[in-house]
Amino acid sequence: MAAARNLMGDAGSNRPTMKDEEKAKEDDSPSSKKPKLEREHLATYAKDYPAQFILGYCSTYIFMQTFMIPGTIFMSLLAGALFGVVRGLFLVVFNATAGASSCFFLSNW
Repeated sequence: MAAARNLMGDAGSNRPTMKDEEKAKEDDSPSSKKPKLEREHLATYAKDYPAQFILGYCSTYIFMQTFMIPGTIFMSLLAGALFGVVRGLFLVVFNATAGASSCFFLSNW
């Protein structure tokens, strides 16, 4: 029969207690390693360089749509999050139409 484990740890022992192990797991989480500023690079870049960002977003979306690369649904969600609902909707409709048209013309050619 197994002996009962002391989860609280002994005062004189050098073994880590359960609380120390939980704290170590929390410190290893990816969100605790990155400061808040590092997680917002994309939004900051979109605000600092709007024309270049929109051009890059549109060309990436149209390329993905033309060659039927999965992931355009995530690009659509990203447009709403970065550009707002109205501008994001306009960009998604334009890019999806342009990409589907170029896919059709590419396959027809």
